Amino acid sequence: MLIPPRIEATGRFFSPKLRGCNNDLTNYTLIITIFGYVCKFFLIILLHMLHLFWLFGYMITMPIQFLWSEVERLMDIRGIDNRDELAKIANIHRMNLYKISKNHVKPSLPALGKLCNALDCQPGDLLRFVRDETDAE
Repeated sequence: MLIPPRIEATGRFFSPKLRGCNNDLTNYTLIITIFGYVCKFFLIILLHMLHLFWLFGYMITMPIQFLWSEVERLMDIRGIDNRDELAKIANIHRMNLYKISKNHVKPSLPALGKLCNALDCQPGDLLRFVRDETDAE
């Protein structure tokens, strides 16, 4: 049974408190609200999973490799002693350069440009195209 709100002497609306299953509309509203939160939660999880699959798929299928060995060779030629010095010259955060050097991430185009500027080279000097076996057929 639906209980309409009533007006108290102060002019405020007063609705009965939730106790047990007295108000069917309140119970349905509560169920719909909980269902909405659960749907939002699973939607967020799904979107995060799709984003991760996209990232990993991008990283796996990328036919271009970054050659850190070439960066080290150019560092020796230019007289740059270590990675921290290169990070300072290239204006790249040293942790980002560490992740690039350990092949945890691929350098972004701006980072690649900064590295090329600091090492006085072309992007093609630091990158290598790797043919896929399916491309060879």
